[in-house]
Amino acid sequence: MGGESTMGEAPKDGTMTELQTDNPEIIELTDFLVKKQKEVSGWKIEKPIGNGANGVVLSVTKGSEKAVMKVALNQYASTSMEWETSVMKHILEPKWKDDRTRHLVRMLDYGRTKNNNGEDVSFTVMEMVPGNPVTAIANEKTPSGVIDKVCEFGLQLLKALYDLHSCGLIHRDIKPENVGMYKDKLLVMYDLGMARIFTAENGNLRTVRSYVGMRGTDEWANVDAEMGRDQSRVDDLWGFFYCLIEWCNCKSAKPLAWADYDSIPDLRHLMKTSIFPARVVLANCPTQFFAIHFYLRSINNDVTPDYFYIAQLLKEAKSDFRRKVPHMIDPKTFLRRQRILENQF
Repeated sequence: MGGESTMGEAPKDGTMTELQTDNPEIIELTDFLVKKQKEVSGWKIEKPIGNGANGVVLSVTKGSEKAVMKVALNQYASTSMEWETSVMKHILEPKWKDDRTRHLVRMLDYGRTKNNNGEDVSFTVMEMVPGNPVTAIANEKTPSGVIDKVCEFGLQLLKALYDLHSCGLIHRDIKPENVGMYKDKLLVMYDLGMARIFTAENGNLRTVRSYVGMRGTDEWANVDAEMGRDQSRVDDLWGFFYCLIEWCNCKSAKPLAWADYDSIPDLRHLMKTSIFPARVVLANCPTQFFAIHFYLRSINNDVTPDYFYIAQLLKEAKSDFRRKVPHMIDPKTFLRRQRILENQF
């Protein structure tokens, strides 16, 4: 599932044929779970709501509680599922001084079940966060309203990353699709299947690997990650930053500068480097975003990011756009006032 899961709405009749997949294994597993099994560990299966390379995502209920269940496709895919489960268990551990789950998805249940081939596979149940920040942002009618919402949700997403990093984990697949909303107000980050522990047993940072396979989604990944370099906390922050830029331009057909160049990765890589003009990448963004952009360029894998500094910049951008924008002065009035000033001084 990881970063490849899609959370599209499923047809109400519970069939999989209308979802965006032509994988017969996924279709067979979903039909088996929805039409035959109908219940897993006391959770009643309502309908499929998404799928990925490693399994299916289902809407489930237990009494009045609504939740999301992920079921692994086979035993091989269960390994990835079990890792995501262990990550969520780690976040829920009572050893943390503060509650780290406010903006991170909470696990409700996990275990094993049978798939359509009789294999023992893993499942995980998580809280349902059906909303998305893009909807709330797009509903704003003024540029100042858009920026206000972007900064508000940006602060919450930053807190989610701070909490995850405080638990010794990096996400490695930050993107708008992996962010949900609870009651249209509380931002929650999910899809932790690609998370990685970045600290060793002694608390020090793990040794940086010389080359690793790409983890994440190209469009929102830091250029270093796209080039196969080991990821760190700063790479998560780049994903976070690209989310904010996309939210600022969510009403545009090209929310990110490289949106039209999926088939030209070299051009996308160039646009993510320091030699490409920031004003193009940060179109329609507050001036404070240029400071965030510069700051992220200045830190490396070994540095603990200054989350407070980024938060202060977001708060500053939020307050700037809340100020009353002065009305434009017509040219005649402007020239008249200018002549008065020239005569007086």
